[in-house]
Amino acid sequence: MVILQVRCDQISKINKKTLATPPSQTICCRLHQVDLKGFSPEKLLPLINLVRENKPVKVQAVILKERCYDVLLFTSEGMNVNEQLLVQDTPQPIQSIILTSSLSKTVLPANVEMNAVITEVMDDCLFYLQANIEETKISLDKILEQSHQYCSTNNTQYKPVKGELVCAQFSSDKVWYRANVEDINDGKYLVHYLDFGNQELTTEQSIRKIDPSLAVDPGHCVKCCLHDVPKSEEVKNTLNSLMGVIVNIKVIKEESNLYHMIIINNGINVNQQLKGSSKTPGAGRPKVSEQLQKSTSPKGKSDEASQAQQSLPSSGGSNYLSLKDISKTEPSAKNRFLITYVVDPTEFYCQIADPNEIQKLATLMQGMMCRCEIEDPDPRFRPQVGDLVCAFYPSDGNWYRGNVVEAYQNNTYLIHYLDFGNSELLEAKQIRSMLPEYIEMPLLAFKCSLPDLVPVGPIWDTAAKEKLKIFQAVSLDAEIVRREGETYIVNLAHSEEESKQIIDVSEQLINDGHAKKNQATMQMRLTLSNNR
Repeated sequence: MVILQVRCDQISKINKKTLATPPSQTICCRLHQVDLKGFSPEKLLPLINLVRENKPVKVQAVILKERCYDVLLFTSEGMNVNEQLLVQDTPQPIQSIILTSSLSKTVLPANVEMNAVITEVMDDCLFYLQANIEETKISLDKILEQSHQYCSTNNTQYKPVKGELVCAQFSSDKVWYRANVEDINDGKYLVHYLDFGNQELTTEQSIRKIDPSLAVDPGHCVKCCLHDVPKSEEVKNTLNSLMGVIVNIKVIKEESNLYHMIIINNGINVNQQLKGSSKTPGAGRPKVSEQLQKSTSPKGKSDEASQAQQSLPSSGGSNYLSLKDISKTEPSAKNRFLITYVVDPTEFYCQIADPNEIQKLATLMQGMMCRCEIEDPDPRFRPQVGDLVCAFYPSDGNWYRGNVVEAYQNNTYLIHYLDFGNSELLEAKQIRSMLPEYIEMPLLAFKCSLPDLVPVGPIWDTAAKEKLKIFQAVSLDAEIVRREGETYIVNLAHSEEESKQIIDVSEQLINDGHAKKNQATMQMRLTLSNNR
């Protein structure tokens, strides 16, 4: 008997006048003396193949029990399927596997403020996070170490069943993590990494049967949503930008394993910001705008540092990795950008608004943090100008990719955070050497400028900079006009969801009296264009 799922509109009442009522064309059967409950899917292949191939079979009824026949089943070639199943090795009992559902669940108390890190953001604005960072880090480090030791000595590939808890090797970093098998299709396995929340399609080559010692602790991340905040692209972008940042959370309620919560970032209630964003474009700020923007720009910091400290000369003989060793993001002519750091309208930094790349960076940063927090500073590590380093950021406690802009005699360094654009003056103990695996991913941030704008006064005032910062955390339509050295000259526009209004960023600055067009430059470009 085949059971199909149909819609209500596909069902109609039988007309007894025109339709005869023949006896049922199907009968209920079960294999005589074969208990299928304990068989794994692999052991059931002979029976499954008969269904898939839709071949005729022969059935010999043995006994009728409660309207169901015990039968002997034969293939068209005469093979006894009952005997084939019975003579196989002892089937793998269900008890021999560990189901993910058997794990205890992490429980977050309501109305208690605690620290947390967002680890995964989904398209529907739901997200996963790890709470109580210090405790979680200790437990997670232990699990990852056990997973590494177990899987590095166990080369046996494994075919799990749906719902099973396994060890799966994440493709991006080749590290073994605990995972739940969400789905199986055509030799591919959709796994959900329990301690981080992300999913991946993989094969049995990257799966190992889990050791029971790894099935003691609950999954370290929980599924969440922002309380009383409607879903939108801006909400998703804001959550993506907060990944990997230590924030404070407060659970309002829990329903069906989904935590409704408030996120507080640097004392700012993110929920309230986003709820007001329909009136103020870009009210929800990303990690870099709320935290990294507090750093002085490279230019300003360099000037400040030069007054207080004497810079060391660059000898150019460093053996460490440098900027020439890492590739840079090359944006296409038309794209979606996120502003990550603002100096002024002619110098700001952007990333391509690609959640996949942002997620990869968050994963890279987590690995970097694990290493840098455990590793003690090396007093022999003396990087020079241009060298790449792992750089601590004091405002959020995370580690980022950076390069040395200036090295000073008092053992401090001016560091430029390469994936965001801001700079910070750090002590030697706040930097670590860069490893080759940390530079496989291209740099995400690139320098930009709005075209042909100049300040109304002699210099850019604070209001102009703050106006541009409003567009941080908002996905902007970007069109590259030209490139001048390392700077991309771009037109930026923001589409408001509710009003459908398109806001040109340059025009907005001009209309608000914060900038004006550079007529001399525009005339020169027009003249050059006409002379070609």
